[in-house]
Amino acid sequence: MQAGVNGASKRVAPVAGLAAMVLVIWLLAVVPAAALPANRLRITIPSPARAGSTYDVVITGSASGPATAYLFVDYAGCARSPAAERRRSRTRPESYRVSGAFAEVSGWRSSSTAVDHACGYLVGAGGHLLASARRAYRVG
Repeated sequence: MQAGVNGASKRVAPVAGLAAMVLVIWLLAVVPAAALPANRLRITIPSPARAGSTYDVVITGSASGPATAYLFVDYAGCARSPAAERRRSRTRPESYRVSGAFAEVSGWRSSSTAVDHACGYLVGAGGHLLASARRAYRVG
């Protein structure tokens, strides 16, 4: 290493320069992937939900790429997958095309005072399940 005026460095030694280059290449490869949102899903239900009154079910999350978020609301509970949910559910799901961070609000009205269930599924290209969420709540 050569010293410059007042002892400041002008040139970095080859080993330190190589280490810096490796660090920059690693950061370029890793940071963009880490900056992508993870595939996540969350369901929020207002408290309390009242039978015969409209209330909101909010589905929030993030998708690392183009995906579809499905929301089913049913007294029967949640199935393991959106395909199984479609087969057994009496209601048609709400669906939202999403990418990155998202928040969708859906209005619902439950007819009975019972435990109801909100079931969410985040599905990527090719029908792959990326994330799911479920919330049981009492309708009063």
